[in-house]
Amino acid sequence: GSPRSGTTWLQLLISQHPSVATAFETHLFSQYLGALDGTWSRLQAADSYGLHNLLTADEFNDSMRGLSDRVLNRILEGKPGATIALEKSPPHAFHGELILKLYPDAYFIHMIRDPRSVAVSIRDRGRRGRPWAPTNVTDGAVLWRKFVEAGRSIAQHTDRYREVKYEDLSASPVDVLEQTFRSLDIPVDRAGCESY
Repeated sequence: GSPRSGTTWLQLLISQHPSVATAFETHLFSQYLGALDGTWSRLQAADSYGLHNLLTADEFNDSMRGLSDRVLNRILEGKPGATIALEKSPPHAFHGELILKLYPDAYFIHMIRDPRSVAVSIRDRGRRGRPWAPTNVTDGAVLWRKFVEAGRSIAQHTDRYREVKYEDLSASPVDVLEQTFRSLDIPVDRAGCESY
């Protein structure tokens, strides 16, 4: 989801489940693997120098998956008994195809909040010096739209995509949380959701 859309709130709720481990934003795909994948694609398309002269695409992807597996396993190690790693970095919305290339069975939760609330919140962050956040609501709304469009485009590539509306979660947290767990194939009962 877009920054300031409630993604951290939803992350914290879902991570209360004993099977789910999480960590602070890693930017694994947006800052690390996305750059590697982009460089691979650019140099291969140019038929230029690069790793594609030494490795096959499968070998390169296996190497990226190896790094990603290490990171996700480290997240799991932080919560004994957990079997599901929940990674929440908003810019990963722009890397859905890469994530699916490495993890075809990945699930995606897209948190969407009213753009007016998001734009004001982003503006406030920008005015507090956050370098990623614009300092006016118009640019904040444009940022929201880019994230929402990128997130929704993931649904074209997988049926494991779910949208959660911030306002619905706020109005009926137990119902929305229970539905979210079920859509992720995570066993849960209503009492468990009420306790989270």
